[in-house]
Amino acid sequence: MSPVTLARWYDLYVNRRIVVNPDVCSGKPVIRGTRIMVRNVLGIVAGGGTLADVLESYPELTPEDVSAALEYAADVVDRAAALTTRSSSLPTETFPSPPPPGWCGASRIGLFFTRSI
Repeated sequence: MSPVTLARWYDLYVNRRIVVNPDVCSGKPVIRGTRIMVRNVLGIVAGGGTLADVLESYPELTPEDVSAALEYAADVVDRAAALTTRSSSLPTETFPSPPPPGWCGASRIGLFFTRSI
């Protein structure tokens, strides 16, 4: 059996686990066979969570699913970085001032805070 190239490994490993379907979660990347979005896994990890924390929150996932979600996110970041370094004609954005302390994010139903204000 010949060695597997990185591109082939990515196709076999990540693309079989992460899917983007416009009919599932509004086309956001999800773990195959679930409605668990990659961003949910990233949110736990970004908040300091471990693999065990992710698996506790989503017992239907395997460690390989979590790894695939992280690999997918890394690939998206790499591709975005490549686009911005290749083209200086892309518009630059000015971002607003940083959010207040304790602010975690927003959703369609309102703001979420990490502590009472």
